[in-house]
Amino acid sequence: MPHFCSTFLVCLYQRYLSSNIEQLLAVFAGIEEHADSKKKISLFEFSSSQSITLIKLKKNIKNYEIENLGGDFFNFIKGFNKKDFTINSDTISVKIKNLIGYFLHGVKLKSYKFEKYLTKKEKKNIIITVTGKNKPSFQDQLRFKAIEEGTFYARDLVSEPGNILHPDEYARRIKSLKKIGLKVNVYNEKKLKKLGKNTLL
Repeated sequence: MPHFCSTFLVCLYQRYLSSNIEQLLAVFAGIEEHADSKKKISLFEFSSSQSITLIKLKKNIKNYEIENLGGDFFNFIKGFNKKDFTINSDTISVKIKNLIGYFLHGVKLKSYKFEKYLTKKEKKNIIITVTGKNKPSFQDQLRFKAIEEGTFYARDLVSEPGNILHPDEYARRIKSLKKIGLKVNVYNEKKLKKLGKNTLL
């Protein structure tokens, strides 16, 4: 069983966020005592429009585990009727560089869906606002966004049916990446034979 060294993040919806951080932390400390010690994510609802979610970190947590925790959080909230959440980063009691960035990165990666050919697409958007001093920097946000866009592009290619993404179409899509600075070489049958790549033919 993992050892949890700290509870972090207060996620609230429906404008419950207190402008007084001391008051917020007092509420945080009070409900932390009642959180299930075995659960990574615990929800406390005060009314139909006010709730707090506590998320726990295990000791010596790694960046990829923070991303996984973000994915768990997405699974936790995706069935909620509410769509607006606020993370108060000032409630983080441990010093892990870019913790919020990795957490939100995990949320974003978990939110991926391939709905290109569905006649009825799910239109629900989840909005997460980060307040406090521990926000990801603009450069970190750009870095995570680039990784997410690349990951989603790869997932789109993998998810396409074979009768759509045949070799010629695949080459066309890959060549389109030249516009963002990638070097792409597409070899025809003659070039492949010259290179001795006969097993690909």
